[in-house]
Amino acid sequence: MALIRLRLSTYLQEAGITPAALAAAVHPTLSRNTVYRLLRQEDTITRLDFPTLAALMTALRQLTGKPVDFADLLELDESV
Repeated sequence: MALIRLRLSTYLQEAGITPAALAAAVHPTLSRNTVYRLLRQEDTITRLDFPTLAALMTALRQLTGKPVDFADLLELDESV
């Protein structure tokens, strides 16, 4: 069965954004703890709600000045 994986940490590294900068950008919509939990548990996340994903995408768009698409943050892993 294929899985959809969050690739937030990879995106942050590629864009040169620190987790602290992302946490500040999504505040107060998401807590700092939520951002760090998503990064720490990226490989084991089984659910991600749309408001959280929208907040992340909006904040990353503001931080980078570039469009952020779903494919930037999510990937299909068919190797499972």
